[in-house]
Amino acid sequence: MIHVITGHICAGKSTHVRQHAKAGDVIVDMDRLALAICPEDTPHHEYPQHIREIARRARRAIVDDAIRRHRHGTFDVWIVHAYPTTQEVTYYLTIGAGVKEIRCDTATLIQRAKSQRPREMQNVLASRLASSEHADILHDF
Repeated sequence: MIHVITGHICAGKSTHVRQHAKAGDVIVDMDRLALAICPEDTPHHEYPQHIREIARRARRAIVDDAIRRHRHGTFDVWIVHAYPTTQEVTYYLTIGAGVKEIRCDTATLIQRAKSQRPREMQNVLASRLASSEHADILHDF
């Protein structure tokens, strides 16, 4: 199965995948990809823009290849995708992926973001919380 795990920053998407993925599964997680191309001591979510851009390109290629190989394999694909667009959700559903939104109360999201994420990501979360865009994407399907 192809699993797309979505939800706000700090909602627990990566934790959900860690708890459910099994040996041999493919996990596509932006932070893990970015950290893989940074020096060993780079803190989670704290990499420069050029690393983020390279990791995004790699992520697209990995998602495409994992989906293609999944058709002939016996493994699951776990795609952590915080804020997919309506077009991306439609694509995921078209290929038969299960899309699961991980939810968490706002106070916990804010507390986690303050303690675990750089200011830039805290600002993205605040913006997303102020907007209903993300909830509308998943609830249309």
